[in-house]
Amino acid sequence: MSDVSVNDEFYYMVNGERTGPVSQEEMRRLFDVRLLTADTLIWQKSFGSEWRKCGNGTAFGLNAPPLPPLDNRSFYAALVLPFATLTLDAILMTNSVLYADMLPLQLVLTFVPVFALILLDVTLLRRSGREDATRFLLLAGLFFPPVYFWMRGKRTGLGLKPFAAAIAVLIAAGTINTVLTGSAAAYLETGFPGCDTPMSRETVMDILRDLAGKDRADQIQDVYDMRETSFDPSLPERVCTARVDLIDEVGAPIVYTITVKRGDYYYWVEAGE
Repeated sequence: MSDVSVNDEFYYMVNGERTGPVSQEEMRRLFDVRLLTADTLIWQKSFGSEWRKCGNGTAFGLNAPPLPPLDNRSFYAALVLPFATLTLDAILMTNSVLYADMLPLQLVLTFVPVFALILLDVTLLRRSGREDATRFLLLAGLFFPPVYFWMRGKRTGLGLKPFAAAIAVLIAAGTINTVLTGSAAAYLETGFPGCDTPMSRETVMDILRDLAGKDRADQIQDVYDMRETSFDPSLPERVCTARVDLIDEVGAPIVYTITVKRGDYYYWVEAGE
């Protein structure tokens, strides 16, 4: 930039908006406090019709110090964490009735840890002097994390590999989640609990103990031989039979019905024949 005029005032572009005119001294100050970066476009009369990048600050008679190394640990942790959270969510969903009925807890477990790491990563970016690279990152991380990884990789020289890795992680985690909560024995093809799932067994046991009352709840020893006798997908409704071991009776037959209404599962239990 040997054709820079010390007498002409400068204009610069920030977030797509032209600002100026400002003096060369003011441009130096903005560069010192990193409000202007090496990629910021600047213009003065001596440039003609060309807008130029600040570069290393030689246009203002100084050399900018190099940026500190970028800490990517929280970034990569946020990239792989969905695999762990979605897998844990599936395990809890198929083994805990309490967890399956608590949607807020599921959302907290699945998304909050990932967003916390994204927030930490954006904070580290700002502290390293890369303020321009953080624009809209938190918004992307909150509503659609893969876009965050795409933007973050593109702006910090990592390319598209983080975005591709994020998609691969989500596909792998989604597949495992589906296997654990869908096509495995936990859930049948209709999407709600089968007769012999851990969820159904635990729920039926709880209902039987409630029906027996506090004084006789401990007489319910076990529920087993849980089988489906009919299924109506139009309702949907699944009718099941099982046997119950009591302290004074072994193999007492029961019948229980599973239905779903507005996303909630309902169980009706009665004595069998």
